[in-house]
Amino acid sequence: MPGGLPTEALIFQVIVAKFGDHLPLYRQAEIYTRQGINLDRATLGNWVGRACFQLRPLVEHLRWHLRGADRLFMDGMAAPVLDPGRRRIRTGFFWAIVSDDLGHGAAGPPIILFHYAPGRGAVHALRFLEGYRGRFLQCDGFEAYEMLTEFVRPEGSWLLVHCWTHVRR
Repeated sequence: MPGGLPTEALIFQVIVAKFGDHLPLYRQAEIYTRQGINLDRATLGNWVGRACFQLRPLVEHLRWHLRGADRLFMDGMAAPVLDPGRRRIRTGFFWAIVSDDLGHGAAGPPIILFHYAPGRGAVHALRFLEGYRGRFLQCDGFEAYEMLTEFVRPEGSWLLVHCWTHVRR
């Protein structure tokens, strides 16, 4: 961090606590204060923002590999999001996009990329799948995915493959 003293280890500790352990920055700031370290949550937020900016090339590299996959798995999961302006919690969604062709003879590792969106509509799925050249998209029976088959793209329409759990139901 320019002009700062945090190590990479500290920054990644804050990131893992925030995203992996779902520990908001204000609570992390309180924990550090109890340990005698005064860190404002704005400072922690600045570190997270700068670190995420530095990770963009890695995200783009993962996205590039996903765009070249023949088949993808996609699902959206509800997540509580703090809405400080209104002092309550609203529902946001994390979209997981996965490529795992190990069972089909591929040599590359599985890839999973999470995207955040304020909703679960087809518009978000289309934005996340932009540039995807593959043919198969495995997902659950949510109606937003059905709308994806109507979207015309140069590579042709997606063939939706529903997961066996939902088929069995």
